Amino acid sequence: MNLKKSDVPKKHGKKSFSGQMTRKNDAKKYLGTPLLSIDVGQRITKIVMGRAVKPTQIEMRRAISFLTPGGSIEKGRILDFGDLSAQIRHFVDGEKPSAVICTLENAEIITREIILPTAGDAEMESMLQYEVQQYMPVDLENYIIQSKRLDSFQDGGASKTRFLSTAVPKDLAQSYFDLMQKSSLKPDVLDIQSNSIDKLATSEIAAASNSIIPSDAAVAIVDFGYSHINVVLIENGRYQFNRYIDQGSASIDRTLMSVFDYTEEEIEQRKREAIDLGTSLSAAEDPSQDFERTALREVNIVKNVLDNWADEFERVFKYYASRNSGKDVKTMLIHGGVTQIKGFDAYLSKIMGMPVELISKLNCVKVQDSSVSSITPYLNAIGAFIRR
Repeated sequence: MNLKKSDVPKKHGKKSFSGQMTRKNDAKKYLGTPLLSIDVGQRITKIVMGRAVKPTQIEMRRAISFLTPGGSIEKGRILDFGDLSAQIRHFVDGEKPSAVICTLENAEIITREIILPTAGDAEMESMLQYEVQQYMPVDLENYIIQSKRLDSFQDGGASKTRFLSTAVPKDLAQSYFDLMQKSSLKPDVLDIQSNSIDKLATSEIAAASNSIIPSDAAVAIVDFGYSHINVVLIENGRYQFNRYIDQGSASIDRTLMSVFDYTEEEIEQRKREAIDLGTSLSAAEDPSQDFERTALREVNIVKNVLDNWADEFERVFKYYASRNSGKDVKTMLIHGGVTQIKGFDAYLSKIMGMPVELISKLNCVKVQDSSVSSITPYLNAIGAFIRR
């Protein structure tokens, strides 16, 4: 999805359809120009400055992150503009981007795969609008609809084309444009995080033959957010679907806070520096020190949450196999702040029974900011640089 401010109708109740086929492809105008991309998270807000040198190469000039002011956002909905916009203004002061992009994800955003007989663009656009009105389970007057062509294939001798249609609540989209304006930035485009990751995966596969993203198998790219988890399924380099799981690292934080009475800052410090999921205790051992008992309790809390998440992933992967002739997901690639807990990837690999790799670098992303040791927290914002 590449949602522009002009796509949000000013007149209430007006239906808004924005199809990829009828929209002018203006991706070239963004190549080589300074861009600023913002990923507003409920816990952490990430900002990346850089440019797309070419469709398969992104330069990451500067990256910053800060704690999102409490009460500013809840599960993707902006509740309070004041402190959040002030923080953004502070951190981007002096930057002069040619365009500002913002990424978002929300349970109210609806996606549907639609398959049509291949025809001319105008005819398929008309068919697409009809199908969307028939099968989107919402009042379309309150949503902006945008569709993009995924691929074409042969089915029983007939050519078919697969589309992904996305419906975004108008007030949700408008709130992000308003946030950018209140932050003294000129908003240009909104992007859905699953779309951002899809574009980044495509660029990475094209950039190098030794990519961690396989071009000949099914891979799940999983974003572990604070309020939700987003699972994007890629098969043979092509987007298949995504699943929004209404759980996130907040469940870990809440438990740590209730058990140990930690502050938010202490929780971040423990996750970043102290908790190690490789820590174990045999039946014959007994932790003799308070700090040892604390460490083991912390590890068990995180592992219990991960065990619950693994059940959700299994359901998603079984659904994928059911619609793809029993094909299995071969690997998981993970990102998000909580994935940087020591041993997170190894433990998830153990309980899922498949390779799990943390995305810390990509061939298609050149990091010029020496303070950035890993691109893991910034993937959603980076992928939004790619305009197509």
